[in-house]
Amino acid sequence: MRVALVTARRAAEQLREVAQGIAEKTGWTVDVVVAPVEIAALIPRDVLRRLLEELKGYDLVIVPGRLPYDPAELARETGAPVVRGPDSLWDLWLLAELGEEGVGRLLERGRLDASVLLERWLGELGRRHLEAEAVEICDVRIPVRPPPLVVAAEIYVERGHEEDA
Repeated sequence: MRVALVTARRAAEQLREVAQGIAEKTGWTVDVVVAPVEIAALIPRDVLRRLLEELKGYDLVIVPGRLPYDPAELARETGAPVVRGPDSLWDLWLLAELGEEGVGRLLERGRLDASVLLERWLGELGRRHLEAEAVEICDVRIPVRPPPLVVAAEIYVERGHEEDA
């Protein structure tokens, strides 16, 4: 799989580190494409269009997540498989966790964020629940050996502050 990560000059070195790590973990070819501007969120639309036209042959092109315009329009115009990246370049590690099967879902969504990985984990959790040995009581599956407790969210509720009557 060939992946191109589009950025600007200021973030290029950090992004190269992340790209190298993703390539080592996945075995993919991950290239960093540097636009001729200083800040990635300020890449002009016409500059990005030219870059996308040059990036033929890539399976996935990830553009900066904070662009002020929709890169999906440019994707339709150029035919490039474009996805908006995360707000932080360090969150690009999610790409390595998704693997090749997750890239298809990623292209459908048009954005790389943690919710894509969350969907994958929840799907795996559901699959394991259905595969586990269980008994059914009133149409409810009860595992013979329940899985460990999984905390999906934690909410702190402060006690002691009662409303005055």
